[in-house]
Amino acid sequence: MTQYDHIKRSVAQIDSDLQEGRVTRLTAEQKAQLALKDTIDELGSLVSKMEATKDLLELCWAESERGSGSENEPEAQDNSELIRVCEGDLRVLHLRVEEMKLETALRAEDLGNCFIEIQSGAGGTESMDWVEMLGDMYEGFGASQGWSVDTVHQVPGDMAGYHKLVLHMRHASGLPLPYLKGETGVHRLIRISPFDSGEKRHTSFAGVTVFPETPEAEAIVIRKDELKAETMRASGAGGQSVNCRATAVRLTHIPSGIAVHCRAFSGQIANYNAALQMIKAKLLAQQQEDKKKERTAIASQIAEVSFGRQIRTYTLDPSPFVKDGRTNVETTDAEGVLSGDALKELLEATLI
Repeated sequence: MTQYDHIKRSVAQIDSDLQEGRVTRLTAEQKAQLALKDTIDELGSLVSKMEATKDLLELCWAESERGSGSENEPEAQDNSELIRVCEGDLRVLHLRVEEMKLETALRAEDLGNCFIEIQSGAGGTESMDWVEMLGDMYEGFGASQGWSVDTVHQVPGDMAGYHKLVLHMRHASGLPLPYLKGETGVHRLIRISPFDSGEKRHTSFAGVTVFPETPEAEAIVIRKDELKAETMRASGAGGQSVNCRATAVRLTHIPSGIAVHCRAFSGQIANYNAALQMIKAKLLAQQQEDKKKERTAIASQIAEVSFGRQIRTYTLDPSPFVKDGRTNVETTDAEGVLSGDALKELLEATLI
């Protein structure tokens, strides 16, 4: 083989690797390994510092006890100051260890974007309004993290809110999926109803399902004959808000029966592509559930959106209070949680 042939073959192999994503995957694996090494090195350094600080603290305590009640009072005061510094250093080191737990948990999760599907449950108009409130909460949280948030589908409620709302959360960091995948489940709201003239407390339920959009989902192959595409006009408020062309898309995956809508974009092709991404994400979610050998697919986890099945309860009246039933993390800043600003603590608790 001539040198030219060798170079030509090498170039062809590199091109093949790039097209099949092997180089990208290898680079990602190398980055993950380097990040893991950095974590191990830093953790070792933290452990050494904590052990040294504890040893010094124990020595100070021992000297303080020996000097207690004796004529060595000035030395005891000096030790008290050193004890205070050591205890402060231990608190700082402990906080860093907790941060590393979160960072490690995020690396252990599959990175990627995701779709959030919010479905009204028991509670009628209250529940539909609750769907809109949850949508605002996730949009607010996404905005606070610098993520892109798009509404890809919505079914307006009879009087308020939505029967169903689907959001697309995206960011180059891939953090939307690990942060939000634990949101799948039933969310309960307790408040004095703005729709009740008697101002009585009502309980509403909404089901949330998070579907992953990852390279693994993108790799799912769907043949054209497995899809049924329907187009329709995107609904609007009237006048110029109503789309005169059939740009909204309903896409059905015939083998699985999964059907999705998308009317987020002004063009039919863009809506079709977004709908196809949603189908792949849902198929991946089903595959992941099958691997875990659960009885049903992920969407069936919220089949009955009612009392006793909630993962988190949001109480607005009489006293604001939010509690996650899985981690027991709670906060009185219900307004902050529902705006998305104070949601991060609840989400991170499900990761660690």
